[in-house]
Amino acid sequence: MDTQKQTLIRLTANAIDSVGKQAIFEGTFNDGILIKPNSQIALQSCSLARDQDSFLVNSTNNKLSFEISTAGGVHEIFLTHGLYDRDTLFNLLNDIQDKMNNQLDIFKTKEHNTFIQVQVNSQNKVNFNFMLGKSQSLINTPADNDPAVSGLFYSKNNGTNEIIKGGSNTTQFITGTANYTPETGTRQYIYSTIPFNQGAGQIKTRLDLFNQNPAAGNEKKSGFVLGLLPNTSVILDNLQSENSNRKIIQGDYVYAICSNLDGNPASPYMIKHPQSGGVFIATSIVPKRHQAGSNTQNDIISIRMSKGQIQLVISRNAETEVIVYEEQLTRRTTNGDIIDLLPYVGIFGSAAKTKLANTSFSLNPEDNDQAGVHFEEEELIVGATPFPIPRARATIYNLIFNREALGRFLGFQDQEQNPNRDRTNTTRYTATDEVTQLFSTSTYLIEMLSEQLNSYDSFDQGRKNILAPIPLSDHVISSGGIIHYEPNNLMFINLKNNKEKLIRNMRCRIVTNAYGPIKIEGLAEINLLVKG
Repeated sequence: MDTQKQTLIRLTANAIDSVGKQAIFEGTFNDGILIKPNSQIALQSCSLARDQDSFLVNSTNNKLSFEISTAGGVHEIFLTHGLYDRDTLFNLLNDIQDKMNNQLDIFKTKEHNTFIQVQVNSQNKVNFNFMLGKSQSLINTPADNDPAVSGLFYSKNNGTNEIIKGGSNTTQFITGTANYTPETGTRQYIYSTIPFNQGAGQIKTRLDLFNQNPAAGNEKKSGFVLGLLPNTSVILDNLQSENSNRKIIQGDYVYAICSNLDGNPASPYMIKHPQSGGVFIATSIVPKRHQAGSNTQNDIISIRMSKGQIQLVISRNAETEVIVYEEQLTRRTTNGDIIDLLPYVGIFGSAAKTKLANTSFSLNPEDNDQAGVHFEEEELIVGATPFPIPRARATIYNLIFNREALGRFLGFQDQEQNPNRDRTNTTRYTATDEVTQLFSTSTYLIEMLSEQLNSYDSFDQGRKNILAPIPLSDHVISSGGIIHYEPNNLMFINLKNNKEKLIRNMRCRIVTNAYGPIKIEGLAEINLLVKG
């Protein structure tokens, strides 16, 4: 029978008195408590109400500013008003990310190929990641374009790539089997499994050669198609298949520009978009190109993402570029997931009739930061409008919270993140503090502040004064956020006292499993048993 004396000690924490409403428990005892040598201590129970922190976004604090380069200037976004808490924080982060990306202008060279990602990292801290993507050129031979590096894949026939470098920056396809129109599909194409950059990017091609095949039947017409495809398993299966009956057809494209279905260079370009009824529809623009033209003479066809708008663009020699269709990009599903689009270019007819040049894809840096290569493209000047060209150089990034409270809610101690105006190639701003008030951990820890214990933690690679863990589960936490925990068995830990001592004050705290503070509401209590 255990005849050692046991003493019950109750410590309390009051959110009103605690700095920052932290869960710090303490007690002062006028009579003092005698602790005998080699005594032990255990948690009997604890009870606290977590502070379900929330933040109200309104007209006084809804502005956030950011900068990518001096040339691009300072952008301002205004957040959606509402009360944000643990359940809706990701709605706020998605709102910030989408509105920041909607500001990026493809004609601002450093913003071109940029994608901004706003997320909570594995340390429970908010990240603003300004990522500079890469444009992947399609002018190289297949051997030079390892998909693991380039992110590009080529249609195959009997295991052989159906594309060759056509000389002088052209992309030329081998005609081995029957070819098809944009309406019924093509066997010869290049695509990427890395999605299109939805910050500010483009897929583009220059119409190097486009001659009609007079003797062509319905499966031998000349032409090309440039498009964005939905990232679905069905589309990927069709792209990867060598079965000639499984092709990309007009109904598959989300957005596309193509030569006319009749294969005649004298017929107008055609486009496909969500409002075109599932088919290609004709534009009023006829190709204006030179069979042996230079970069400033041949038409440039592009699909752009700029200022939140998806644009289908045709640029012709000596004329102002024409945006034949544009709409606000739908970035997310109803569940808040990003809608990825896959770049694609296909070609029809023989290599002697159709050639494309200066073809490139802007790939999303979020999915593969090794995809593609930075390349300084030669200036493409066609028509009266300068063509957007990406550049990679050190510039001044910045992130500014209009009100300190918004930054603090997201874990940032400073309102301005780059006050010294330092120049970098890319940048990432990470919050100083965890968003632990909104994200519970799987375990809380009770840490003694006034007494030393024989306990250790590999997280800190050394001794820590851990009295007990509190495993969090549905039976521990009520629907109102009240935590009440009583261990099934008392676990006594040795106090590091070789001599008898009289204590008049005892302190401890409850923290996350990474020793981050938690906040409480009202009065909380911890009950301890000292045995000795």
